[in-house]
Amino acid sequence: MKNLLILAIAFISLPLAAQNKRAQRDSIKQAHLEKLNEYRTELFKQELGLSDAEVEKVMQVYNPYLKEVNQLKRNFRKKWKKRDKTQYTEAEANAYLDDALAIRTSEIQLFKKVCKDLKPILPASKIILLTDIEKQIKRKLIKKARELKSEIDIKD
Repeated sequence: MKNLLILAIAFISLPLAAQNKRAQRDSIKQAHLEKLNEYRTELFKQELGLSDAEVEKVMQVYNPYLKEVNQLKRNFRKKWKKRDKTQYTEAEANAYLDDALAIRTSEIQLFKKVCKDLKPILPASKIILLTDIEKQIKRKLIKKARELKSEIDIKD
């Protein structure tokens, strides 16, 4: 009877411990995301030579643009990733091309809008650098994310 009671307590507490560990891991991930966002903002500030106020205004305009572009790409990949392109029928290939062109058109429209919105904040000479700087920053962020992930793995 005593062993049965101990076994029952162990089974009840096991899921609670797992939930606690999951919550702890989620909070660590959230803290790392915040660090990455701060690091990204700092990189933009350095690369473009902006003041704190300028970088704040730029991020208020640029972040929603990036979010929309990433969502477009994510939706496209989600729709088409499960299929092998070599197996498409002519109709499927045409649908794929239509979707790809629609995404590119949407990206261009979004880029036009973000450029228009950034012109009062930044000179055109800095706006044209944004896409190149974004690529450099992505590489640096990936490196930083890997460092932060290795910190999590070391703690486990």
